[in-house]
Amino acid sequence: MIATGIQSVEVAISEASLDSRHVVAVRIDNQIRHLIVVGALYRLGIVSVSVMGNEDLSKAGLKIDAIITDRNQPVPGFGRLLLLKDDWFERPFYIAAARPVGSAFRTMGRNGLNPSGLSSRTRRIAAARAITCT
Repeated sequence: MIATGIQSVEVAISEASLDSRHVVAVRIDNQIRHLIVVGALYRLGIVSVSVMGNEDLSKAGLKIDAIITDRNQPVPGFGRLLLLKDDWFERPFYIAAARPVGSAFRTMGRNGLNPSGLSSRTRRIAAARAITCT
């Protein structure tokens, strides 16, 4: 059920023209929906920051491009407001659809990182550490 929600929300986020170049704040009261939205952003390779709405993230050096929220009230300094609606969790999706460019799962493999995406030196170091730790 959560996986289906994540995939549906991925479609909604893509339709909102957000991609891996953006930083998105998430302010959603329902914890499960919050988790689903953050999971969808992660799968799309989009950096997310969970907020309560009263933070001054500019002091931390963050530039927020958009905020996904379930409250219809603008938040100063958080960029574009994307109102979370129930239909975000009901969007049709295709299981066999290709992952978007920049997707975190393009570089993930069975054990974490995809070895083909690493240099041969990095693979040797990781293999040596795995042998030493066992």
